[in-house]
Amino acid sequence: MSCTPILTPTDCGPTATPEPAAPAITISPEPPPGFPELPAPAPVTEWKLPHASGLVDAAGTSAVIAVATIAILIMTVAVAAAWPLDPGRLRNFALAALALPACSVAAGGSWTTPLSLLWSGAETLAEGDWSGLAPMLAVTVPAGMVLATCWWANFLIKNASVGQKSLARTERVRAAMAERRARAAARTAKAGAPYTEGDSIVLGVLAEHVCAAPLGMWRSLTARHMQWLTVPHSDVRRHRAIVATTGAGKTTLLERDALAVLTSEWRAWHRWRDVPGMRAKHPRPQLVMISCKGGKDDLALGETIRDDALALGIDPDRIGMVVPGEDRLNVWDMPARDLRAVLTDLMVAGEASTSEGQHFDEMRKRIVSLVIDAPAGPPHGSAEFLARLTEQTLIDAWGGAPDVVRQVSALQAEKVPQLDDALIKMSNLFDQLRDQDGQMVFDGGRDLDELDVLFVTVPGMDADAGRAQVAAIIRMVMQRAGRTAAADRRSVSLYIDEASAVATAQGSLGLEQVAERGRSQGVSVTFAAQSPEGLARDQWSLNRLLKACAGGVILGYCENAGDLCKHFGSIRRALPSRHLIKGQRHGDEGQISYGEEWLVDPDRVRQLATGEVVYAKAGHAYYGRVVPVDRTQLRPLPGTHPTHATAEAPVATGETAAA
Repeated sequence: MSCTPILTPTDCGPTATPEPAAPAITISPEPPPGFPELPAPAPVTEWKLPHASGLVDAAGTSAVIAVATIAILIMTVAVAAAWPLDPGRLRNFALAALALPACSVAAGGSWTTPLSLLWSGAETLAEGDWSGLAPMLAVTVPAGMVLATCWWANFLIKNASVGQKSLARTERVRAAMAERRARAAARTAKAGAPYTEGDSIVLGVLAEHVCAAPLGMWRSLTARHMQWLTVPHSDVRRHRAIVATTGAGKTTLLERDALAVLTSEWRAWHRWRDVPGMRAKHPRPQLVMISCKGGKDDLALGETIRDDALALGIDPDRIGMVVPGEDRLNVWDMPARDLRAVLTDLMVAGEASTSEGQHFDEMRKRIVSLVIDAPAGPPHGSAEFLARLTEQTLIDAWGGAPDVVRQVSALQAEKVPQLDDALIKMSNLFDQLRDQDGQMVFDGGRDLDELDVLFVTVPGMDADAGRAQVAAIIRMVMQRAGRTAAADRRSVSLYIDEASAVATAQGSLGLEQVAERGRSQGVSVTFAAQSPEGLARDQWSLNRLLKACAGGVILGYCENAGDLCKHFGSIRRALPSRHLIKGQRHGDEGQISYGEEWLVDPDRVRQLATGEVVYAKAGHAYYGRVVPVDRTQLRPLPGTHPTHATAEAPVATGETAAA
């Protein structure tokens, strides 16, 4: 029989013999020979719990940890209530306490080191050994402070919204917290404060912040802690008002505010003056303070402002003191248009309220134009101005022009010859504006463009002369600041104190118009008075002025400030109520409704102490304590040179003086 290969050539080869299968393995319950016999387990007849002493020790150790944590919580809350601390600042302390477990982790080399220290220390303390308290603090201190921060934030939110169980206690807590914050701010103010912080000026220490936004746990815990009572520079340039009665610290506030603004703007100007793109945004600052009261208080304030400027390194030749017996301002070298406006303010007492008054005002304006715009040029002094107020002199100055002859004839044809009336009026006014040396305040004096600091006071007990002088200086400042040439512009900060002292029945300064037009001229104005009535002559003018003060209003102690507080608006506030049990004690039930209350409470304003103020703007009220200027802490500004006033004692910068 033949074989044919199909797949491979070896298909027809010999067949391999299969290997025999391995024997099967059997498993028996008997152990193999030589294996030791194991004893049978004993039968379970009962359950045995751990020894009770171990549970007691663990419970005691846990109780020690809980007591230590609660003790830290209570002490932290007590400190927060007595200081007092807002939740944001207490949060900062709690975060700083986390350095304790972090250091223990770094020292022990394990993440479980803080827990090991906690448990071992608690066991030692449970045995009566107080040395175990120290290692426990690595965990109990941060844990207790974190819990205290949350509890304190919740307590303040509850007290400000739904209130405590007793509404009387709620009011007592609010009053006590406000008083403690005020005392804390007064203590901190003794250590001083910087004059600037970022783009804001610093007036003092912040005590409390009230805003229209509702409080919440998250906002309270994440809010940035604010230490200083500040005013953003953008608000400084938008006009402000300061109202504080006699003895409330208004003069101290004015000095601090003016010095802080000058310091901030001078540093910005010195920093950017050589940068073409930024030079126009930060022009050279100029501080102008006009005090309208007259008398010794104004002289003392002027000397204080001058000494402060010298301590900052301002060149004495660039400091002007328009007070009796000192500097004068030169108005006669101004362009004819500016000079005409200034002399018109001197001659015209204010806006006339009758048609007859308007008629005489127009004639006086015409007289000033004929004198100033003569082809021979404007006069060079008050004497030359008075010499031109004659009929023939004016006609000759205009070369006998027919229209001038007609105007002069019409002026003299009045029942009271107007040239003669203007001569008498201006002669009396120039006499009232003479100092003790017989020099008129606007004759041959300092050039306003050459001054960095200017202080002006007015003749005491003469409202007409004071009004004319202040109006003329305001006009000079506004016109000089409003030049179109960028190189000649100045950042002018104008302070006007007690403008009502120079308001007369014939007219006033019209501060609301100054505010409305000042910002477009590059002038920021701060109006100061002892009462709201001192800012304007009537309620309509006061409302108009307050609306123009977009930078906010600063209030000190003031009686009957309700109308002024109404300007700041209201905020929504929870109004809780409680049911009384038998008409004697509070129950657990009550109601919550929402109503409106003023952002700034007039009752709180009349309780402000000397130096305490509230700065209100845009739904925010900042209560704080003004820090007086310490001249020994002033240092010359960049680009200035120390003067004799600053060389007598070492000084420290206002930027680094911190409370």
